[in-house]
Amino acid sequence: MLLLITALLAGPALANEDGTEIHVQAAALRADGARQLAASARLVGEKDAYLGVEARVDPRHCWMGRVGLGFDVLGGGKWDLKLGLFLGGTGNGLERDGGFITGTEVALGAEIGRLYGQYRWLGGIGGSDLAQLHSENDLTVGFRVIDELRVYGQVIRARGGSFDERRAMGLGVAWRF
Repeated sequence: MLLLITALLAGPALANEDGTEIHVQAAALRADGARQLAASARLVGEKDAYLGVEARVDPRHCWMGRVGLGFDVLGGGKWDLKLGLFLGGTGNGLERDGGFITGTEVALGAEIGRLYGQYRWLGGIGGSDLAQLHSENDLTVGFRVIDELRVYGQVIRARGGSFDERRAMGLGVAWRF
C-alpha cells in the first residue's frame, strides 16, 4: 500500500513533457479461496521502456514482490511486445523467505479504441521453489474510461512445480500520470 500511495503522490512531479509517464495500478484478487491485494507502479519512458515494482499480499501477510525493467520491441503505439528482466522475492510479514530470484518477462498487448488487452508470461530462472512461485501466465483485459484512468479484469495462473497450480482473478484500476 505504501508503494501505491508514494506513486500517487510522486507521480505528477516525476512525469514530464519528454514522454515519461508513471503508471500505477491496484487490484483486488481472489486466489484459491483467499483474497489478495495487488499493487504496481512503473516509470515508463520513451518507446515504452520501463522500470517497475509490483507486489501482492494476502490477509495472512504472505507477500510476493518483483522489481523489473524492460522495453517494448515495437517502440510504443497500439501494439506492444515487451521484453524484460526481474528480481523477485517472497516473505511473511517483515521477514523475507530465502533469497532472491531472477526471471524474465514477455508481454504481448494491443489497444483497440478504448479496449485493451495483454498476455504476460513471467518465468523465474532455475528449478527452485522460489523460481516456480515467480513463474506466471497473466491475462489482462481492460477499458480506458478517460486517457488517464482504466479499469481492468485480470486472470493469473501460476505454475505448480512442487506446489499446486495456483490461480487468481480479480478487478483493478490503473492511473497514468
